[in-house]
Amino acid sequence: MKKYLIIALFAFGLLLSGCTTQEAQEETPVAGEQPLLGGDEDEHGCIGSAGYSWCETLGECIRPWETECPECITVEDCGLGAARCVDGKCSQYDEHGCVPDGGYTWCESLQECIRPWETECPEEAPIMVGNDSDEHGCIGSAGYSWCEALQQCIRPWEIDCPDNQMVGNDSDEHGCIGSAGYVWCESLGECVRPWETNCTSLIKDMAKGFCDKENVANVYVCGDYFRTVSTLLGGGSTIYDATGHEIVTCPVVSPDSMSPECQQYLFGSDCVEEEVC
Repeated sequence: MKKYLIIALFAFGLLLSGCTTQEAQEETPVAGEQPLLGGDEDEHGCIGSAGYSWCETLGECIRPWETECPECITVEDCGLGAARCVDGKCSQYDEHGCVPDGGYTWCESLQECIRPWETECPEEAPIMVGNDSDEHGCIGSAGYSWCEALQQCIRPWEIDCPDNQMVGNDSDEHGCIGSAGYVWCESLGECVRPWETNCTSLIKDMAKGFCDKENVANVYVCGDYFRTVSTLLGGGSTIYDATGHEIVTCPVVSPDSMSPECQQYLFGSDCVEEEVC
C-alpha cells in the first residue's frame, strides 16, 4: 500500500511540473517577436508604438509628422509676458506692436505705443505738424483751412463749412487756393494737391516736420510716401502719405507675421529711401 502511495505522489508531481513548464512557455515571448500594436497607451490614450503623442493645446493625440502641435491657440496658452498668440506662437507684442509686459499701451490719437506715466495720450489727435500752418494752426499742405462757423480746421471736401464761404478767395502768392487743397510745389513749379500729385519737395518738407516728434528715431522719404522709425521697443515703422496722413503701422515682427500692406511697403517697393533725419 505504501509503495502505491509513493508511486501516485511521484506521478502527480510530474503532472504539476508539466503544467508549470507549459504555462511558462506560453507566457515567455519568442525572441524577436514585437509586442502587439496598441498595448502601450499612455494616460491620454495615445499609442506611442503607432507614433501618437499628446498635444496639450489641441487636446488630442497627434502624429508630429502629420499634424503640428502649436505652441498656443489663444494667449491663455502662453506664459507671463505674452501679449497674443500669432500663427501658433506666443508673442510679446500686441496687435499694434506694443509690449504690454514693458508697460506699453497703444495711444490711438498719437498712433504710437506709449507708457502712460511717461507720455499722456490725448483724447483727440493733435493737428499735424507742418511748416505752413496759418494763424489758426491749419496746415495748408494737408488741405486744411479755417472754418469760422465750426471754429476748427477742416478739409472742405470732407466737411462742409456752414457759413458757405466761397472756396477760392484764399489764393497765396503763387496763386494756389488753400481752401481747395492746393499748395505750391517747388520741385514742379506749380500748384498741386498732395494726394493727387507727387511733389518731392513737399513730401520732404512734410517728413521733416516729423523729425522732432516724440519717439521718432529716423524719417525716410520714398517716392510718394515717407516712413518714420520708432524709438520704442517693438514700435517698428509708420508709413505716411504726402499729406502726413498715416497709411499703416508696421510693428517689429517676422515678415511672415506682417500684413500684406506692410510687406509691400517694407520689402516689395523698388523705391530707394532717402533719409531726412
